Amino acid sequence: MIKKRIMINKKSYAVRMTAIAVAMMLGLTGCGKKEEKAPELLEPVTTNEAYRPVEKSDVGKKIIKNGAIVPTDYCYFFKTSATLSKVYVNVGDYVKKGTVLAEADSDDTTSGIEDLKASLSSEQQTHNVNEKIYEQKQKELDYKIKACNEAGDSAGAKENQSTKAVNAENNRYDNMLYNYKVKKLQQQIDEKESLETDNKLVAEQDGYVTYAKSLTDTDSSDEGGGSISSGENVVIISDYNTPYIEITGEQITRDGYANFNTMYTMIDGKRYELEEYKYSNQEIAAAQSASKLPYVRFKLKDVDNSKILKTGTLTPLYFSTSTAANVLVVGNDSLYEEGDKYFVYVKTDSSDKEKREIKIGAQDDNYTEVKSGLSEGDLVYYDSDSTIPSDYTTYEIKLGTFKTTGTSKSYKMVDTNQITYKAPVEGYFTQLDLAEGQEVKKGDLLYIVDSGGGSAELLELNSQISDAKSDYDSTVAGYEEQIKDLRAEIEDYRSGRKKQQVATPGDADPADDTTDTTTDDGDEEDGDYDIPDPDDNNGNTLYMVEQLTCQIEIAKYNEELAKINYNTTVNPLIAKRDKLNKNNDGKGNISVYAESDGVVQSVYASQGKQIKEGDKVVSIGSNESKMMSLSLTDNGGSSRRNGNSGSDDTGSDNSNATLLVNQEVTLIDQKDDSKKLTGRCIGATADSKKAYVTTIDGQVYITSSSGSEDTRYYIQVDDKSFYDSPKGYFVSFAKMSLENVVTVPMNIIYTETDKTSGKSYEYVWKLSKDEIVKQYVTTSTDTKSSNACVLTGLSEGDVILKESGSSGSGDNTKKKADSSSEE
Repeated sequence: MIKKRIMINKKSYAVRMTAIAVAMMLGLTGCGKKEEKAPELLEPVTTNEAYRPVEKSDVGKKIIKNGAIVPTDYCYFFKTSATLSKVYVNVGDYVKKGTVLAEADSDDTTSGIEDLKASLSSEQQTHNVNEKIYEQKQKELDYKIKACNEAGDSAGAKENQSTKAVNAENNRYDNMLYNYKVKKLQQQIDEKESLETDNKLVAEQDGYVTYAKSLTDTDSSDEGGGSISSGENVVIISDYNTPYIEITGEQITRDGYANFNTMYTMIDGKRYELEEYKYSNQEIAAAQSASKLPYVRFKLKDVDNSKILKTGTLTPLYFSTSTAANVLVVGNDSLYEEGDKYFVYVKTDSSDKEKREIKIGAQDDNYTEVKSGLSEGDLVYYDSDSTIPSDYTTYEIKLGTFKTTGTSKSYKMVDTNQITYKAPVEGYFTQLDLAEGQEVKKGDLLYIVDSGGGSAELLELNSQISDAKSDYDSTVAGYEEQIKDLRAEIEDYRSGRKKQQVATPGDADPADDTTDTTTDDGDEEDGDYDIPDPDDNNGNTLYMVEQLTCQIEIAKYNEELAKINYNTTVNPLIAKRDKLNKNNDGKGNISVYAESDGVVQSVYASQGKQIKEGDKVVSIGSNESKMMSLSLTDNGGSSRRNGNSGSDDTGSDNSNATLLVNQEVTLIDQKDDSKKLTGRCIGATADSKKAYVTTIDGQVYITSSSGSEDTRYYIQVDDKSFYDSPKGYFVSFAKMSLENVVTVPMNIIYTETDKTSGKSYEYVWKLSKDEIVKQYVTTSTDTKSSNACVLTGLSEGDVILKESGSSGSGDNTKKKADSSSEE
């Protein structure tokens, strides 16, 4: 029996059922006549005689993603934490190899080395003392085991041996931990000493600065620079001559895109095969260990990427698991099945339908590969519910630009290299007479903070130091008292007042000693005996002098530990107190001086204002370094539109909008739309989710940049006069922009829904070899646009049909967008 591969056309089905019913009635009528069997309909019957030529195409389910064309980035960072004192470059600068990019504070580095060495010394001293304590404890247990053995107490000996074994295992673990800590500290010291020797980051290649750490955003409470962590990007230099394609936000996986047999992109109407940029196993392992995976990246295969890829643009990426590329295909709506065989109906020269058996290969939702039985150009019948247009005009496909736009007027002029000075202590200003635009020279007094003769923090530090000293003195006094008691007990044993022996009924303690661990009434002749202390080897006092001597040594070592801990606690507090007292006139008035020449950019405080430690006071930078800093989160651009531009502002939803490095933007005068300036994105604040992989001398470093909640993009305006009066504009930018792609009016794209699966498919009516055929397509659309971008299904030169008088309404037609929308 013939079986249709897809859902049968309702009209066709109804015609067939009518024919079968008529045949059955004819067979049942006529007296005495033998019942006739209705003839089988071998050819499909439909009200729409539709044919489609056999063509070459790809078969297989495609995944389509947006690829961003980005430059190759080179990250500059310190391998250890540091205090950043100066960044010498700004976003947008072109730098040559050998240029000094940034510098770390050498004084802070030296201080950091001293702190690390103090920590290492403390670890070493503590470890050495703990080793001595361990030795004494084991020695004491040896005497206890010896005493138990001589007394025949095998259970006691076994228990002490078990305790000794546990101590040994704990000591082994402590030594492993100690060795790890020492190795880590020594590594940090080596890195800091290397930083002290060379505290500058120097460019290793030419390129543009697309990211520079802003000293304004550092976390230090000190004036000037701020702290940066190990592996935090300070500067990123981008090479526009080595672009690649990135799927922004998608992190790499170990298998990557290895499961896809076909990967390509379409640029300027031409197809280019893709290959994934691979990281080495060592790099992937390092990234996984740091839980920071880089984004997926691709390059064009077997071509010069620099001549084809343009940074700052997007390109569609196509992925398929099928190997059926550029093969003969027929639509699934042409395919019939009979048993294990497949066939189609082919139009002959006499316009009849000829049944033809074919062999098939790969399939997807719309098409099936033909391995044999058909030739390119054969006209194959297909079943269709859709009404073929009868009154139409033709539309020839030409490549164009598909673009959706957004706008924002949320911008400001900034100097990313400005230094923010902060309050060193809590207090109030006795001198602060700064104003925006004021010039200052290195060493100029900026402001004085009155901490009230000793800030709250200074008072707190003094209190902590005093408390630590009190705790230390109390601890030492306790150990001294313990040592005194142990020495008295040893004297009791040596003088005979106590005996070193196994307790028996005939043994009596000659004296009532308050330090004794047994109960005795002091009467040697009354027959009373010592009651053994259960914690004292069940009364076994053999080798007690030796054991007590070990306990004295342990107490002495604990005194040493207390002193080490005291110094470890107090020394940093004293250093911090001394730092806070820097530039203090002795009365609590602390002066802050300019670290370099500059111009006051912002003043955050006023004289007499109460401030807390770390509050911003003033930012000093350079007017020559100012650039536009744009935020896309603002939709205010739409509020100014006067309706005369002929374009509907799409800035009302920029929630997912981003700008790419080197992406072009347009500045439009808010009062006159005809006045426009051009610019481009030269960098941005950091994408904190993006990880960078850098391998230096075989060592892999995984770095990232310190991001902010509101990403800001730095714009370089081509017309330099803009910087003289940078107000009164809004910025128009492309949220999606594809060059040289197939674009068609929205109202000639139709949709149909599969009655079985419920899936919706898009199609157009295409003119092919004088036949009107249904052509399935994949589109990228925007609700604000009157055009759609066709990603698959159509090529330049194809002719499609537009129904005359079509307004875009109807169940099977996409509604036409507002005619004033951006195209």
